[in-house]
This record gives sequence, C-alpha cells and structure tokens, in this order.
Amino acid sequence: MFLTSIFPAYSRLAVFAVGILLGIQVPSFVEQYNQRIDAHFREVNINISGFQDTADRLFDGDLEALIAYYANSNDAVFESDAGSIRLVVTRYNRLLVERSALDNNAFAVAMHVMFAADQEFYQEAMRQYSYRAFEFDCDTMVFSSCDFHNTDLRPDYFHFSEILWFG
Repeated sequence: MFLTSIFPAYSRLAVFAVGILLGIQVPSFVEQYNQRIDAHFREVNINISGFQDTADRLFDGDLEALIAYYANSNDAVFESDAGSIRLVVTRYNRLLVERSALDNNAFAVAMHVMFAADQEFYQEAMRQYSYRAFEFDCDTMVFSSCDFHNTDLRPDYFHFSEILWFG
C-alpha cells in the first residue's frame, strides 16, 4: 500500500527532473551545434569564394561547369583539382542545407538537431559539448559585479558582497 502511494509522487518528481535537465541541456547543445555550423560555413565560404569568382566570370556562375572543365582538362593538375573543388562544393552545399534547417522556430530546430542533423557535425558537436548550462568561475563573478556606469569598469565590491550575502 505504501509503495503504491509513493510511486506516483516519485515518478512525477523524476519526470519533472528529466524535463528540467532536457530544458537546459537541449537548448544549450542546439546553440553549440548552431555555432559550429556557422563557423564551418564561414570557413567553407572563404574556401569556395575564389572558385565562385572564376565560375562567375567564365561559366555564368556555374560551379559544376567549372568542375567539369577542370576534370576534362588535359592537364593532370587541373584534373586532380577537380576532385578538391568538388569536396569544397559538396561541403558548402551540406552546410547550406544545415543553415537553412537551423533558420526555423526553436522546436523545429531542436527536432532537426536531435533527429536529422548532419552526422559529421553532430558528432563533432557532441565530442566538444561541455554539459554545463552556467559557468560560475571567478572571472564571471567579478565581471558580473562590475559597475558598467563607471568608465574604468572597476568592480564594485560592495555591490558584489551584497549579491553574495544578501541575495
């Protein structure tokens, strides 16, 4: 009898705790994943820009035509470079798909990251994920106690102690 009355209470508490944990960790992971995609996209955008400029001038902006030209060249260097350009273009397109999926409402973005994310970037984000929602180190505490109305940004130690001791 005692177990049947206590089990629902503890199961509700467990569901609540899991909900809190997911409510903190999922948005944090999604944010880190989004930052990772953004950084990779910026990098690949720089890598592809020279090839895109050449394609714009000589092939009406068609990167596929540029790759075909390189691949069909009689020069071994150009033929080899066609594969390298193909890798950059493929990565660019994958990141473009991820960026468009991440440009949505929070729920759709979370569902995409959890169930349909690009596995290479997802695994990379998982390896680097810190599982911390808040950082409470000394620098954070001192920085949060700074008086931003003062131009030299000296910590307002009285205010800092007020936060620590009086809430």
